[in-house]
Amino acid sequence: MAGELSAHMSEAARQVTVMNAMALRHIADAFATKEEATVFSASFDEMASRFASHGHGADLRACTDPFCMEAKSAILEAVSMIQQQQQGGQ
Repeated sequence: MAGELSAHMSEAARQVTVMNAMALRHIADAFATKEEATVFSASFDEMASRFASHGHGADLRACTDPFCMEAKSAILEAVSMIQQQQQGGQ
């Protein structure tokens, strides 16, 4: 179960990055805070590098950096959406 959740979270992070970079770039320019715009337009590698620079790797639970808090929120939302889609298809 933990392995499946980890795989879902990894896939969600990748999907969030791709979807947001493509679809939300214009919205981010107009409405997002600096942190939101950075999260939504970052590539997966840029996000991982930013997380690593804070010293916590992929564990965002205790980080209060605005970028990491926005990323955590986006990842959790994407995981929830993916899980709902999978449950609906069963």
